[in-house]
Amino acid sequence: MPTELSDEATSLYRRAAREPIERSGAPAFAELLDLGLIAKSPFGDKYTAISGVSAERAQVRDAANVLGALMARLKRVTGASEHISSMMETGPDGTGIECLVGTDLINTRVQQATQETQNESRSAQPGPRLQRHLKLVTGRDLDMAKRGVRMRATYRSTRRHDPAVIDYVRALSPRGLQVRTLRWAFPKVVILDDRHAFVVDADEWEQPNAARCWHVTHRPLVRFLAAVYDRDWDCADPWDSEPEAAPELVTSVRQRAILRELYAGRTQAQAAARVGVSSSVVTTEMHDLRAKLGLETNWQLGPWWESSPDRHKV
Repeated sequence: MPTELSDEATSLYRRAAREPIERSGAPAFAELLDLGLIAKSPFGDKYTAISGVSAERAQVRDAANVLGALMARLKRVTGASEHISSMMETGPDGTGIECLVGTDLINTRVQQATQETQNESRSAQPGPRLQRHLKLVTGRDLDMAKRGVRMRATYRSTRRHDPAVIDYVRALSPRGLQVRTLRWAFPKVVILDDRHAFVVDADEWEQPNAARCWHVTHRPLVRFLAAVYDRDWDCADPWDSEPEAAPELVTSVRQRAILRELYAGRTQAQAAARVGVSSSVVTTEMHDLRAKLGLETNWQLGPWWESSPDRHKV
């Protein structure tokens, strides 16, 4: 596209600068009119020359107005799209929860969701990680880091000495990955923005690769899972610090199972049935625990259990 006026347009512009000219169908006239270098005279039907500076400013104003209108329209379209997505993003059954079976399908779906992630990635990994799998996801997560995605990951405290996890943390931490560890069991889940959550079947939390998980796109449920993750995150130990030694347990496995039932509001008979023991066993277990703690009633066990670290043990 030429950047200068044609000779004919230059000649016609000089004439218009001296005195107004008649409208014509000549290409030179159309060229000047298109560039805003001539305009209709306020004193008649003829056309007069406009200075180059004024013509340039007028074109910039017109372009800014057009661009502003386009940006406003784009903002409306984006807002409408988000609104529709929040209502319509559901699985095949319309619930917003889809069961994914098979490692390949799960990895493919996570990869697709990761490519769409713009704001935040939360990952909870209680089980071991395979070196070859972490090598595959490192490139994917580095791409997120380059896009400015905030990345957080939680591991069990026992994974601090896992060579594969250590290598992954060393590779991603300089790019912004934040890592913390927890001393108790927690769900295996990946949450991407507030749009996708991948929740692994509880039987596979301690497996390096999942064979089945649920892809959640129902927005309120994804936000709920993110809130649960954030609660655990606030209680976790930073990766670069040594967690405090876990206190010695006061309760037995059976006593903890009974306490969970009683704390949920069930009677001793109901707790016994759910734990699979007799009511007399519940009475004996609670008596032994009260004696150990120096308490007189089960009611006094409530406040102690509420703040006890034993609650977080299986």
